[in-house]
Amino acid sequence: MKNTKPLEEGDVIEIKDGHEIYAVVPEHFLYESKKGCFKLVCGSVTVGGELSYLGGIYVVQRVSEDGEGPSSYGLAYGKKAIDNESGRRVYCVNESSGREISFFQTGKFRPVIKDIEPIGKARLKWCLPDGHETGGSMCAGRATDLALFRGGAPGFKLFQYDE
Repeated sequence: MKNTKPLEEGDVIEIKDGHEIYAVVPEHFLYESKKGCFKLVCGSVTVGGELSYLGGIYVVQRVSEDGEGPSSYGLAYGKKAIDNESGRRVYCVNESSGREISFFQTGKFRPVIKDIEPIGKARLKWCLPDGHETGGSMCAGRATDLALFRGGAPGFKLFQYDE
């Protein structure tokens, strides 16, 4: 059964073997000519085999419409416009490893995962590290392994999963 509802920020998904995603991996996984090269680069890979570690539970951090609209290339030559419709790009993070991935859910782009269902919903809670005044309540204790620190100090994003 196809998921007709687009993924949203906070959806919890499972990436499995066979899914195509953008991820940061050693270059030798992307290019035949780079065997033995361990420089980290972002590229399109299929989860599985040596890349099975990319599978797991991810939280959707943001979604955007990426790509290009219809191209006017060729119109000057009397040709039909090339349809490069935008696609819905999904950006995710694995809370336990901090690994970030992305993929398209719509459009004519790769990698694409069109049939993916959320397995839960994450609630986002901002809290300050211990010792900071919040003007109200503070998070109980320290942010644990479910916490992500993202830029703008001080602040933790604490995801709690509702399954």
